[in-house]
Amino acid sequence: MSSVLNNSTVDEAEAGSDAKPLIEVGLVLAGSFDAIDQEASAGASRQVHERLQALFPEFRWRLMVVERAEIAADSREEPVAFFPQAQAERDLHQWDFVIVLTNADLIGHDKPYTFAAVSRTLDIAVMSTARVDPHAMDADATREVRVQRVTHRLAVLMLRCLGHLNGLDHSDDPNQLMWDAESVDDLDRGEDLTPAQITRMATNLREIADLRLEERSDGGARSHLAFVCQAGIAQRQEIIAGVMEAEPWQFPVRLSRLTTAAVSAMLVLLMTAETWDMAMSQPALSVWGLLLAAIVITTAYVVVRQQLLVRRQDQLMTEQIAVSNITATVTVLCGLLTMLLILYVTSLSLSLLLFPRTLISGWAASIDGPIQFGHHLLLSGVVSALSLSIGALGAAFEDQSYFRHVTFVDEEL
Repeated sequence: MSSVLNNSTVDEAEAGSDAKPLIEVGLVLAGSFDAIDQEASAGASRQVHERLQALFPEFRWRLMVVERAEIAADSREEPVAFFPQAQAERDLHQWDFVIVLTNADLIGHDKPYTFAAVSRTLDIAVMSTARVDPHAMDADATREVRVQRVTHRLAVLMLRCLGHLNGLDHSDDPNQLMWDAESVDDLDRGEDLTPAQITRMATNLREIADLRLEERSDGGARSHLAFVCQAGIAQRQEIIAGVMEAEPWQFPVRLSRLTTAAVSAMLVLLMTAETWDMAMSQPALSVWGLLLAAIVITTAYVVVRQQLLVRRQDQLMTEQIAVSNITATVTVLCGLLTMLLILYVTSLSLSLLLFPRTLISGWAASIDGPIQFGHHLLLSGVVSALSLSIGALGAAFEDQSYFRHVTFVDEEL
């Protein structure tokens, strides 16, 4: 079952250069909702549609509500569990953004609890009604109060999610829409955007409203590789923004199995005489080749093992899918590059500080002449490359939901 909200003042048959750009937002109601939440979600959809029309009258807004009662969820659920269905609905309806609404309590990894989770990489947000109902805090709340409060809070959350999906940052003003809510009561205030935020969001919306690459090209004649390259070039700013939002430089801290496996391997290799002898006798070009091969192979392995690539059942490549896949791959690449750099610097420091020259000379018996600084660089390159490869095995055994959360979820609201 679905319903569509359109601009009442715009003729849908309008065409030509003077037509307003169309922005389509999908709201997926995942699972079964009680009468309060059903009424509140319908009211929130109308409020959001009216608010978007008022804030951005230069666009045509279409908000489509789709009910998916068959989607089952536990009482507490990972936000990423709803991503596959959201992606399928987005591809089916060609939405620009999709928001999933569930009554399951969302599991947060950065906060004790979360009202919503946003993935700019996938243009998806997941929201929960579990903590926005006044009945959860006040059992005596009347039905009218519950509907009114839940409607307003869901509308604020939806607008806030759309703000983050369009690149808006948190606001320091508690009366602004983009204020980072610390409690459910904070959702009862803050509905305004600053002129600068409206301008920035409008700029992003204009880029989104442009014809997508698959609509401008011959779908039957293009190859997947060429299409992905074209999408990457055309949407490079969006890809960079998505990678920055994912903060891949935090991978060594957030992915404990990756770090534990890589550091353990590094320490074992540094304590092995054969490693010193083999590494220090390698040509510099071979070590650079080993480093390059390690980062490429480990990135591909982790991306495939953790199932980070988005695919459609009909195998059709779209610009949204291409951008999502490029962003996910580059995010993992940057995260592993961070780990590689840490391993390289750490192994170099340890080799210089803890191992005396006499011991190194005995271990690296095949080296003629004194041990130079360049030999330590070769050793660090080999050790870090091998350690990263072993660390990737640890990353592959990270919980898939958690790894996808780290990679895809930019904000917990």
